[in-house]
Amino acid sequence: MHIVLLHNPTAGGEDHEADELVALLRTAGHEVVQRCSSVEALRASLDACRCDLVAAAGGDGTVGAAALAIAGRGTPLAVLPLGTANNIGLTLGLQGEPRELIGRWAKGSVRALDFATVTSSTLQTRFLEAAGFGIFPELIRRTAELDAPPHPTATLDRDLALFRSVVETAQARRYEVTIDGRDHSGEYILAQVMNIPFLGPNVPLASSADPFDGQLDVVLVGEDDRALLLEVLARLRARQLPERTPNTIRGTRITLRGEDRAIQLDGELHEVASNDRPFALEIGLAHAEIPVLLPHA
Repeated sequence: MHIVLLHNPTAGGEDHEADELVALLRTAGHEVVQRCSSVEALRASLDACRCDLVAAAGGDGTVGAAALAIAGRGTPLAVLPLGTANNIGLTLGLQGEPRELIGRWAKGSVRALDFATVTSSTLQTRFLEAAGFGIFPELIRRTAELDAPPHPTATLDRDLALFRSVVETAQARRYEVTIDGRDHSGEYILAQVMNIPFLGPNVPLASSADPFDGQLDVVLVGEDDRALLLEVLARLRARQLPERTPNTIRGTRITLRGEDRAIQLDGELHEVASNDRPFALEIGLAHAEIPVLLPHA
């Protein structure tokens, strides 16, 4: 196959050299027609040349940005998870080193990955993983102020501990929530729309979420669910699978309204530049598709 390679050399705190990835691809019989280190360069490459596959090597930020960049183009995406959390790779069942994953592409299959649109008075964008109000934007803000530990596992442990601290102290706020025309408003510490099961440091916040099913999963954590979320985080820190996770409400058209001035889109914090009170997000599934190559099991 003719491949455009998007590679983030800093993902996961390790130095995965582009030359090594190109060598692995060539050994497997592929030709790398372009190498890109940014999504902007990826878009330019796709406009300038023809390819059979885009390979995104990096963390969730790199993979998610690549996926959204190719949406609607028809060119499949192959994911090589090299980050810290790798929530997208975990969702897709991608385990193993790049050499192993590349070797399984030949007998793999292509499926259409869902993604979502977000519209507000000041914002029009898309997301692949999750979007919402509440404690997760605060977690992103706090982790951004800290130095990264030397190893990805230590980073996940630190972020789980910080997540727990935020959950323990968060004050519930009023959010107006509408899912497919039904009102689910209430007092919540977290109001999150999920396209994949995992959030942040591999937290299975929406364990039943499936990015291939044409549905979004909404997680609303109020006072009654605080203890359950704390239990989930405690079990993850102890390297144990949670016995239960918060309930989700499935839908395709979601409206979130809140007084928060910060929202989370995938792993990024967005400060709201609007005088609207409450501030409203209109979220729905996109009409375009992202074809993703899943290696043979």
